[in-house]
Amino acid sequence: MNIADAFLHQAPEMPDYKGKYRVIYFEPISGSGERFTIGIVAQSSQGEFRVIQTIPLKSLVCMYGKEVSVQAGNLVNLIIESAKDHLNAGLDLENWSPPLSGIETSETYYTQSKAKLDGVLFQAITSYSSLYKGKLIDNGLKEHNDELSEIDAEEMAVSLIKQVKILLPNQQYTNHWNKDVIVKSNSKINIDYLGNFYNANLSNFNVKQIKAAYQLAKSKLLDLDILREKREHEAINNNQQFELLVALKNDASNQAKHLAYELEELADSIQLRVVSKSSAEQVAERIIEKEAA
Repeated sequence: MNIADAFLHQAPEMPDYKGKYRVIYFEPISGSGERFTIGIVAQSSQGEFRVIQTIPLKSLVCMYGKEVSVQAGNLVNLIIESAKDHLNAGLDLENWSPPLSGIETSETYYTQSKAKLDGVLFQAITSYSSLYKGKLIDNGLKEHNDELSEIDAEEMAVSLIKQVKILLPNQQYTNHWNKDVIVKSNSKINIDYLGNFYNANLSNFNVKQIKAAYQLAKSKLLDLDILREKREHEAINNNQQFELLVALKNDASNQAKHLAYELEELADSIQLRVVSKSSAEQVAERIIEKEAA
C-alpha cells in the first residue's frame, strides 16, 4: 500500500447526502463593489430545495433606517420568492437569474452533509453570511459541538489504553489489546482487552465532556454483554470474566461520580461489573490481578 492509499484508507467516510448551493448578494450602490449576502439557494441531488433569507429585518433597519429598510425588505422578499418559484417549477438552481439589477449570485458550490439540506445550508451560512440569525446556526453548532465531544471522549479513552499498555509491556498482555470479535450475522465488536480468562473495555471519565464519555462507556458495556453471550455458547466460557474499567479521579466532579454510579447500576442490571480506578496504574494492576486469578 502506498502513502496515498494509506491516507485514503484512514480518512473518514464522506456523508452520503449530496447538495449544492448559491449565495445571493445585494449591491446597494451599483458598481461600487460593496455587497452583502441576503439569501441562500440550496438544492439536493434528490431534488429537495430551500431558499432562505439570511439578513434579518432588524439589520436592514440598523443599516438604512425604518423608511428605507421597508423598501429594502420588499426587494429582498421579491428576490427570495423569485428563486423559490424557479425551484418550485422543477428547474435547476444553476439556471436561476435574479430579476433585478443590483443583485448578484455566486457560482454553484457542491458539498456533502450528515444533516441533509439543513447541513448544506449551515455550511453556506457559516461561510458566506455573518448577519444570519436563526435555528440553522444554533442547531448546526450544537451538532458540531456534540461531534467534538464524542471525539474528545474517544481520544481520551484511547489515551488511557495507551498508558495502560505501556505499563503492561510483557508479551503476556501485549497480544490481547484491541481485538475484533465476530458475533451474529458476521457483524463484529471491538474489545479493548481480550484476555484468556479476563475481558475488559476501558473508559476515561477524566474528561471535560463527561456526558459524551458516559455514552461511549455505555456502548462499551453493551459490547461486553454481547461478548459474554457469545462466550456462553462456546466451549471456552469457563471462568471468563467481563468488566468495564473506568478511569475516575478521586477529586472528579459530582456529575462524573454520579454518571459512574449510573453506569454501575446499568451493569448490575445485566449482571456485569463496572470498576472505577483513579489512575492508569491502578487500571493496569486490575488487569494483572484478574489475569492471575
